[in-house]
Amino acid sequence: MHPLRGLHQLLPLDLVERGLRRAGRHRQRPPLHLRLARRGGRGTAGDPGRPRRRLAVPDHLQLHRCLPAGDQHHGGHPGGLPGHRGASRLSEPTGPGTPLRLVIRTDGAARGNPGAASCGAVLIDASRRDALDPDAPPLVAIAKALGRRTNNVAEYAGLIMALRAARRLGAVAIDLRLDSRLIVEQLNGRWRVRDAKIARLYEEARRLLVGFESWHATHEPRARNRAADRLANLALDDPHEAARYVEAVGRA
Repeated sequence: MHPLRGLHQLLPLDLVERGLRRAGRHRQRPPLHLRLARRGGRGTAGDPGRPRRRLAVPDHLQLHRCLPAGDQHHGGHPGGLPGHRGASRLSEPTGPGTPLRLVIRTDGAARGNPGAASCGAVLIDASRRDALDPDAPPLVAIAKALGRRTNNVAEYAGLIMALRAARRLGAVAIDLRLDSRLIVEQLNGRWRVRDAKIARLYEEARRLLVGFESWHATHEPRARNRAADRLANLALDDPHEAARYVEAVGRA
């Protein structure tokens, strides 16, 4: 006996006893049935006794194909059909070839206004499940002492350093989460830029933003910006330790 013709004897009894399935509008087929081979098609395994026939196992008993991850029909492949693609999860790390999207938090500090100033920033892979968590681990951390500056200049300096780091990483989209309402409102065009020093920094920030496919800026409470705030204070309290955070640590 051909091995596939005896397949029904090997199937668990509860599967075989599922009964007949609909095939078309008015007829039924048994769980294991014969069908004519399609011209030019690979079809299923042949019956050596009847060359023009093929053995077909019902859909609900067939195994899903095991495809390599690089195959375009694999469930997780971005080029697959929408019905076959796996759901995108925020916890999945950004892989090679995947457009990088970042959540960016920045802060500026000045002890005195003007006074000893610094800035801090964290750049977080937006594909992380905890990307919006205030304590999410960053791809890049920045802490920089700025000398004597005003608080608003320090805030803009932190933003510009973070945008430059994002450009170096090749990010295509950024989500700015800032506790500086001044910067958020000015970037969104709702507040005017009146100070000449701020105007230059504003123009530089806008120039950098043009290099991304998309961006948006949202104001958040200072408590949610604590990672960038700690880095800004570190730059003032321990400049030698802060020097480790000036350069981007690279894409994970």
